[in-house]
Amino acid sequence: MTLRGTLAVATLVVAFASTARAGEMYGSVSEGATKLGAGVVVEVACGGKQAGATQTDKTGTYHLDVAATGKCQLTVKHKDQAASIEVVSYEDGA
Repeated sequence: MTLRGTLAVATLVVAFASTARAGEMYGSVSEGATKLGAGVVVEVACGGKQAGATQTDKTGTYHLDVAATGKCQLTVKHKDQAASIEVVSYEDGA
């Protein structure tokens, strides 16, 4: 994946990473207009400690429970590259 592709993944993580309720995050991962499919690693770390991890399903979507609240880093790993973005996990969802 090129730097442009990595930035596209990071942008889409921003667009689709949502906090639905305390400790729950979900979304989809794409490169450009193409969903990446199964096996993309999605991890969340809060305070430097892993707080949740999963892989995308065949449709490129993910769902994970986060074991912490506050500022966190959501990282997407695909084909030996990674893109990260800061997210916030709240006790009470919007």
